[in-house]
Formats: sequence, C-alpha cells, structure tokens
Amino acid sequence: MVDSKKVAIKFVGITAALAKLKARRPILWAAFLTLHPAIKAVISTLSGSGGPCQNRVSNAASAILLYLASHDSVVPKDYISLYFWMSYILGWADNHKSNALREKSPNGEPLVPTVKAVAANANVNEVNATTEEISTKLKDHVIFTRQSLSKIAYATIFGQLLSQYLSPTHFMGKKHLNGTVKSRLFDPVWFQRTKCGQSLNWKSVGKNYLAYNIVLATVFALAKFRSVKEKVDRQRSGIFLSPNEDRTPSSDIWKSFARSVVERANTLTNLVFVPNLIAIGLVSLSGVSLPFPDSRNFPRKWFVKLVGFSSVLLSFLLNSFEPESLQLDPTTLSVVTMYLFRLVLLSKWRTAKDIVLKGPNWNVIETALMSYGVYTYMNKQDAGEKDLLAGLVGKIM
Repeated sequence: MVDSKKVAIKFVGITAALAKLKARRPILWAAFLTLHPAIKAVISTLSGSGGPCQNRVSNAASAILLYLASHDSVVPKDYISLYFWMSYILGWADNHKSNALREKSPNGEPLVPTVKAVAANANVNEVNATTEEISTKLKDHVIFTRQSLSKIAYATIFGQLLSQYLSPTHFMGKKHLNGTVKSRLFDPVWFQRTKCGQSLNWKSVGKNYLAYNIVLATVFALAKFRSVKEKVDRQRSGIFLSPNEDRTPSSDIWKSFARSVVERANTLTNLVFVPNLIAIGLVSLSGVSLPFPDSRNFPRKWFVKLVGFSSVLLSFLLNSFEPESLQLDPTTLSVVTMYLFRLVLLSKWRTAKDIVLKGPNWNVIETALMSYGVYTYMNKQDAGEKDLLAGLVGKIM
C-alpha cells in the first residue's frame, strides 16, 4: 500500500528544491522521481491485480515522464544511455554476479563443463577423489582468465586515454575527453611537471597522492560503516545470524575495518599514480616532445599508447609483489575498467557526431534511448535482479 501523504511530501519537496536550483521542468522531474510507486498502485488497482504486464505499463509511464522532463535538458543523455544499454540491455553490468561455471549456452548446456560431465565423457566410474581437484582447476582457470583480460583491457584503455590527453588542444579526441578523466586520472601527476616538462614537482604530486588516499578512504568508510556497525551491535547484544558467524571482538572488527579501508584506498590510488609516473619516466627517457606538435603524427600517438599500455602492465607487476591485502581486487579493477571503457566509447561517439553524423537530432534520439534504457532497468528490478543502483534509486523513489 502506497503512503500517499509520504509521496506527496516527497513530490513537493523535490519540486521546490529543483525550482530553487532553476532546473527545467521541475514538476516533471519530481513526478518521475517520486510518483512511480503511486503510478504502479493505480494501474494495479484499475487492472484488478498486479503482475509483470501491469509493472511494465507503470514503468513505461515513468519512462515517458523521464523523456518529457529531460528532452531539452543539459543531462548527459549520451553517457546515461550508454550506461543503461551496456549494463542492462547488453548485459555488461559492472557488478555482475554470474559465475562462468554456472553460465549456460542457449541450448541449456553449461559453457564450462561440470565435474559430472567431465567424468561421464571420460567414462570414469569413481570421481569422488577427483571432484574437488577438477572443480578447483576450473574455477582457477576462469578467475585467472578474467583477471588477465581485465588487466589487458585496463592497460589498453589507459594507453588510449593517455594518447588523447597528451594530444594538442585542437585535436577532436581531446575536446571530448571526459573532464573527470583529465582532472582525476592524469592531471594529479602530469599537470605537476615543471615548465620545461622534464621534471616533476614532487611536493605537489605527494600532496595529490595523500589527498587521493584520504578521499577514497572516506568514501569506502562511509559505504561500509553501517554494515560494520550493525555487526558490532549484534555481537554486543549476543545476536548471531548463524552458529558459524565470526565472533571477533568489536575492537578487532573496527581495527580490521579501518585497515581494509586504508589498504583499499591506497591500492586504488596506486592504480592512478604508479602507471602515470612510469609513463612519465618512459616518455622522458625516449626524448619525445610533449604535447605533440602535430596531432596527425600517428607514430608518436601509437608510441604514447604503447607507453601507457606498458606502464600499466609494469604497475601490475609491481603490485603482484605487494602483500596480498594490498594487491588489486579483480572486481574493483573490472568496475574501473568498464567505467573507463564507457568513457572511451563516449569520446568516440561525440567525435563521430561532430564530424560525420551531423544530420539527425541526436538530442531527441539519445533521450529516447536513455528512457528506454531506464525502462528496461526498471523491468529487471521488478523481476528481482537487484543491484547497487537499485538501492540508491530506492531511497528516492
């Protein structure tokens, strides 16, 4: 049952806030952000029962509200469209939970053979002794493959972005290079070069390095604080979710939490700073002048791409010698790689629109694509496919 009073308060509050910020169509935006539960309840009442069909109708109504609210706004519809289509239509979600050992082909057969299938094909009568060994090898193979692909993908994307970053200002690729990439991925190191460009202001680099660690540690701490506090409170009250739940003293839990936050922040900071520092060293040793005097000098552009690629692989090699707690988490690397991959595609797409595809009204087309992407996302949430974005949206809608 929808609390109409609560919905009305949210609607009025968001409308007022958007109006104060001078946003276009604040009423439509507030309607999209707050009225979805009410729309779903009304449609279910009119149809006599709720179900997938009714949910899709209400989701379509909310998607139409989004289109009407955003079709002439400054919302980055191209990036949002790219995100929803890659994550929820093409299935390239950052936080995928699928396991290659459980994935199946269209005919229902596992993509990775199960232990039983291996045993059957080999006509083995007794498999109990080898079950664990085969399963472990299969899992290790899948994990190693995914980690290797993520590292190669990140190195390739880093090299591409570095090439764009070091190109002259008039080069179209740099014009559309995402501002976040420039200010967060490269400027903290490359912008600290001296006027002659041959040395670094190590004091500024050190300050940026420390600031990165502090900001990331704060973000990770805020993200995990509530769950850790709930665990500590349960233990103090003698409430355990299972007989095997960890009974570590609360002081040790907080120490472990603080240590993990600092280590994770430092690992991600190193993912930004170490490849850049190695790249600067390699470029300096090569004697190549930067920025390029001519953006059409393809050998130099490919040289910088190779430098970026090599510097990332070298940083991964260095990271492999760190203690296990400081080594890069494969899931985190996958998320960062996918984010940067979307930015590369976005840069290419914006360049293509400016140079080749000038005819169509891309604002309208991208608004429609974004709205359809949100519609698909909402259908998946109704089907029970929850993720982090669902939790964030749920706090608003």
